[in-house]
Amino acid sequence: MISKYDASADRVNHFGEILRIVSEHHVDRNQVHIIGDAALAFYGVCDNEELNILIYNDKVRRTLLNSEDTGECINILDRNPFGIIGISNSELRSNSNYWITVRGFKVVKPELLMALKGARRTQKDLDDVKLMYDNLRIKSDSWDWDLVRIIPVWDRKSLTKETKLQTLGRLPFSFFNSLKSDGGIKTAKKTLRFIIDAFTPIDVSSKESNTVSLLDLIKENKDNCPIVYVLSNQFSDNGVFVRNDVVARIMMLEGFEFQSECINPHLETGGRNEYLCLSDEGDIQTGIGQLAKEIFIQGQNQSNLNTEATLKVDFVKDGNSRRTGPDWLKNNFTRSEQEKIIDRRRQMFHNYGVLFHMILWPGATNYFPEIGRFVNPMGNIRSSMKYNISKNFDRLVKDIYSIDQRNERWFRDKKIYELKKYKPSIQVLTIQVDNPTFKLDGGGMMCKEVYNMKVDIRKNIQKDRRDYIYGTCVHATDEFKHNIHVERVLSEIENGEYNPEKSTEEFQNDK
Repeated sequence: MISKYDASADRVNHFGEILRIVSEHHVDRNQVHIIGDAALAFYGVCDNEELNILIYNDKVRRTLLNSEDTGECINILDRNPFGIIGISNSELRSNSNYWITVRGFKVVKPELLMALKGARRTQKDLDDVKLMYDNLRIKSDSWDWDLVRIIPVWDRKSLTKETKLQTLGRLPFSFFNSLKSDGGIKTAKKTLRFIIDAFTPIDVSSKESNTVSLLDLIKENKDNCPIVYVLSNQFSDNGVFVRNDVVARIMMLEGFEFQSECINPHLETGGRNEYLCLSDEGDIQTGIGQLAKEIFIQGQNQSNLNTEATLKVDFVKDGNSRRTGPDWLKNNFTRSEQEKIIDRRRQMFHNYGVLFHMILWPGATNYFPEIGRFVNPMGNIRSSMKYNISKNFDRLVKDIYSIDQRNERWFRDKKIYELKKYKPSIQVLTIQVDNPTFKLDGGGMMCKEVYNMKVDIRKNIQKDRRDYIYGTCVHATDEFKHNIHVERVLSEIENGEYNPEKSTEEFQNDK
């Protein structure tokens, strides 16, 4: 049977050599798997400098390895690299879903190459995935997302010892081939990059290094301290917000009049301090009026995306931190006023991204309660909301991930493909984290507690559910600006329909 890719074989470098070699040594072409850049060349993704092949017949493989006919550009691998994504030699050899036949050779399908490169995650692998995404018909019906296996972070062995040996074995072929065509200096540079790219996987884990506490962030940025840092530090050890006087002061600036006469003079005095003053632990000492004023002004200018709103803070060694928690509300305000303060506090948390979110995807519907039990010991669940999405579910998922630079397009689209197999229903948990710490990376920040919470949930679900597909269980916001972004996306759901504003530039950013 003639493959539609038969004609494209002519654009694969060294294909003529492999034709000659198998012919001279009487090798059945059906025993040869073509993988790597050579396979991508068949699909028109990129050019190949060498031609990587797998041969499962030990006798044939040894014959070719001992032959000088293979030259410098035919690389015979001695091990199956797809073991990293759980595909054994026998599966790869016998499962016709994993390859196409081109002039008698088995050429690995691009879906498997995407899964392999997405698991290894060297810089070259990620560059190749981007090329595949840009050049292949991934959006078409012919693309099989079921073949793109996503390997959990904790299971990724970006390069096993055997794979490293394979990489080292390829080095002489690449070196001498480049030396002939490019010269010594360029070859040296390419060789160095080859080693660095192959042996340095992209770090996707939450490390202890470069981790700072919220209090450290406040102290490091005291001249221009994000307001969200200050607000997030005003919780008791059991997750209770203890500065409701700030909220009451904001309401007064907005024109609300409280019935209690004794409370107004006290709140008014809060505006006399030039700076917001904090204790060494970050608790508000004085200056609530200044904080309330800044929040009020920001509210006049914009009601969303206030993670960049800042003010100057000072630290004082002496002083007593007031606690204006639930008892303070109960003792000083009517029931109606208490409810209004709580509502305004919720809006303030929303506007500044104080609370994190855990989105339970449709595939996790059967174990929503189980996930809730995992979350509770690690964070305080403030609310839980269920959404049944009847329109634009795939757009909803895409928009939720649009702000997250860590999720590549292929990874996101694989998730959407898997999630659409279920009834489009999601559960959103709003979570407050006590004393959060953050990993700083590339100008961004990631809350370690939320990240670890998400990983622990995924690990436990994977352990109990054999049909679990990585990334289709939960999504968690682990940065303040991500908290606001998800709030904005969810606010566009009405009566089960997701209808984002077309003018919203952030939602149009299809990354």
